[in-house]
Amino acid sequence: MSGKIDAINAKDKETNYWKNYHYIRQRFKAMTEQELQNFACLLERVKVVAIFLDEEQDENSVFESINSAGKPLAGSDLIKNFVFTFRKYKVTHHEEKHLIELYTTKFESNFSGTSKQIEDELEAFFREFIALKTGLKVNKEPKCIYYAFKKCVGEINDLESCRSLIMELVKWAVIYQTLRNGMHPDIDHNNLGYLRASFLTYATLLMDMVDKLSEFEQGSIVVCDKQSLNAAIKQVVVYDVLRFLAGDQAKELTRFIPTIS
Repeated sequence: MSGKIDAINAKDKETNYWKNYHYIRQRFKAMTEQELQNFACLLERVKVVAIFLDEEQDENSVFESINSAGKPLAGSDLIKNFVFTFRKYKVTHHEEKHLIELYTTKFESNFSGTSKQIEDELEAFFREFIALKTGLKVNKEPKCIYYAFKKCVGEINDLESCRSLIMELVKWAVIYQTLRNGMHPDIDHNNLGYLRASFLTYATLLMDMVDKLSEFEQGSIVVCDKQSLNAAIKQVVVYDVLRFLAGDQAKELTRFIPTIS
């Protein structure tokens, strides 16, 4: 912002601020004089609006309202905004940076693909997370997921509560992705492979079983009772096969499975 490019060090150049600056600068360099003039004309039409709130107003609600006229936000975007609202407590810049880094590098990094694929995967995950906590499978509509998540986790009243919530999301994301896409040396690959085709039908049950029979240590699942976990997963496979042979519809299980645990 100061224009003092020579003051930017190597560590600064690892940030998204620098990457964005460099990308935009390269785009400008590639423009003809007329293209640059056209872009400058567009900037003259941009308006910046400052909205001042008193202490009683919820900036998260205001944010939702002013965004409603544009592209609808994904449920995962609304949830991220809620987690980092800091309405009930104050955080330093360093603390905020630490929490955001924790969320992006430890939680969101479990999901990969295009922006749309990541968005869809995150929303699928949040539906399972909410189902684990409440026993109810919420509608796929982004705002339904968002409001259900808010109700499920309640108010975030201090720094430690925010950090604990993020670490809980990290744990469940690792369990979710291990069961859905990955492999674990202590989990039977054949049974897990069979259930992948209908994973979202049984996700909450499988995730709950892994949680009850494992510990989560330093970002990894440590299975405490390998025999019981694999026996339980095998029973889910048998159950699914019997339903298939009987011609029962899988969609009938959508509301039932989350209630089992």
